[in-house]
Amino acid sequence: MKLKFVNKTDYMTVQVRAIVRHAMKKTHNGKTGPATIEVHILPARKDRVTVRTHHPSAAKGIFELRLPADPENVDKELIACYTSWACAMLRGLSNRDVNGTGQYDPRCDYKKAYADVADMPVCKKTARAKPTGAGLAFKKAAHAQDMVNKWESKLKKAETMLKKWQRKLKYHERRGEELQVEWAQKLQEGNA
Repeated sequence: MKLKFVNKTDYMTVQVRAIVRHAMKKTHNGKTGPATIEVHILPARKDRVTVRTHHPSAAKGIFELRLPADPENVDKELIACYTSWACAMLRGLSNRDVNGTGQYDPRCDYKKAYADVADMPVCKKTARAKPTGAGLAFKKAAHAQDMVNKWESKLKKAETMLKKWQRKLKYHERRGEELQVEWAQKLQEGNA
């Protein structure tokens, strides 16, 4: 089973992927289901983890995993539990089939079932500082210098190629005139 992640949040996809893969291996390893499962990681409307499978997209193997804005409110065990539940739904199981077990049902003891997920990290991506002021000006100046060097090199190559083809043109024009004179002499010798 192949997993595809579409992350629309600030959380690191690698860390959420690790929890989802762990839950799937624990409950659905080797089971039949969609060939590809697409996990959409979206911001939550409330401060809790939620999951949703869409009935039309369930056949396509898509489910949404909504994570709260604050990393402190992310319940990793609940992510694993919801992932297992969503995969069970995508496999065609009903709620009646999965109710009452901690691996699928968050009303049961899911914290115990997924205790090994508790120490996995889930944090937000660090914002990269963009250069401003003088740093930005120097960065742009370095890029401009690179472009000047690139185009000067192209100009030299173009001038070299122009000289090469001008030499070839002179050679072939001269050679054509010589051959024409030679052909005219042979023609006169043949008539005489």
